[in-house]
Amino acid sequence: MPKLPDGTFASGAKWFALRGRPKNHSEEFWAKYDGFGGDALAFQESETGVTALHRAAAFGWPQQAQFLLARDPACIETRTSAGQSATEVAERGGSWKAPRT
Repeated sequence: MPKLPDGTFASGAKWFALRGRPKNHSEEFWAKYDGFGGDALAFQESETGVTALHRAAAFGWPQQAQFLLARDPACIETRTSAGQSATEVAERGGSWKAPRT
């Protein structure tokens, strides 16, 4: 797993965003983001089967989750290779607090 210059873990998006000057809103977001939804905290490094609903749950995006569930209500039953459902990811994300440095 990549580490940032300060020694913390980073998902690929954040690592690339911090390598240079942000060029768009997405890169600005990743350069500043320090929350639960990053792959290092919400999911294991080798975990597969992470769906769009899992990501919406991890990042706390209720509108995207509602849209996905409206289109395919059965996707709520999908589990990752580590056995996590989107509901479990959302519950863990709601109770997670960023560590203070």
